[in-house]
Amino acid sequence: MPEGIAQIEITPNPAMADEEVSIRVYGLPPLAPALIFARTQDDAGLDWESHAMFTADAVGRIDVTAQASIGGTYGGVDAMGFFWSLAPAQVQANATPVRIFSKNGPAPDVIRLEVELEGRAARRKRTTGDSRAGADSLPAAGSVRFTCGV
Repeated sequence: MPEGIAQIEITPNPAMADEEVSIRVYGLPPLAPALIFARTQDDAGLDWESHAMFTADAVGRIDVTAQASIGGTYGGVDAMGFFWSLAPAQVQANATPVRIFSKNGPAPDVIRLEVELEGRAARRKRTTGDSRAGADSLPAAGSVRFTCGV
């Protein structure tokens, strides 16, 4: 697949931490299996990751709010599955398991999404959830910002 064809749409972006986010991928080959990763880093510098496998529909779309994940860190139809299933990316031998995402200040959390086809990045996007302006849409990247607020 030529680089830059796939598009990731994240709405709303930015979003509040308790707000449902819609993730859609367009421009994939019809019926192609695609792996979507979500990656972020907490305030302690620990990398967190989740992932899910989907099959694009007949026109090359994936709608995470309507299609079931067929494998990964969560299964089934779950619009927020990427976020609640985030886990530390690497577990050190003999380390105490970390289960709490470290948050030390009001800065928004940035979640980076990446779509892979056949082990190659098809598109990356960051999503940012807070009350500020939307996230960047980089040539091969994008993200979502999340903010906990009152």
